Amino acid sequence: MKDLFVNSVLHNLNDASYDEEKVALIKYGLEAIYLTVTKLIIILIIAFFFNVVIEIILLLVFFGIIRGPSFGMHANTSNACLVLSIALLLIPIIFLHDLTILLPYKIIIAGACLLSFILYAPADTVKRPLINKEKRMKLKKASLLIVVIYITLIFTFADNNLISNTLLYALVLQGLMITPMFYKILKQPYQNYKNYKKEV
Repeated sequence: MKDLFVNSVLHNLNDASYDEEKVALIKYGLEAIYLTVTKLIIILIIAFFFNVVIEIILLLVFFGIIRGPSFGMHANTSNACLVLSIALLLIPIIFLHDLTILLPYKIIIAGACLLSFILYAPADTVKRPLINKEKRMKLKKASLLIVVIYITLIFTFADNNLISNTLLYALVLQGLMITPMFYKILKQPYQNYKNYKKEV
């Protein structure tokens, strides 16, 4: 199905101005879109059966926002990504939406998340090494700003389990996914920018 989708779109482009490099780039983008959409559909179907569609959509939004500047570990294959997404996004949210977390525990968890982002954000990957030191610093500042906003919202909506718990879990999950420990567990190289001789 993926090849059929990609090839049909490429066939309909029919533009002679595209060289091989541009075609390869377009093909990569189309494959990424296809895989992302299909994984999202599968996750939403499962979420529907467990009656947590709103919760998973909120989590995906909150998680996506904080993941943007802080980067973090990616699975090696699309199938592994789907399994991890179900295990780390879907299954926990099924239990979290009805869970009441006492305020002292929320404070401790939020503090631990903030520390994780201070120490480890942004965490790059082999495919996207953050070679530029200035860019890494900008991404760290953006990550910390979002974390502070999230923590403020967590305690502002402390009595609303849906908002507060989902925001908190988004921080917990991404806070873990940028740590060296998480990279090590999934056998991924960490701080990939250090493999380059000179930072630009």
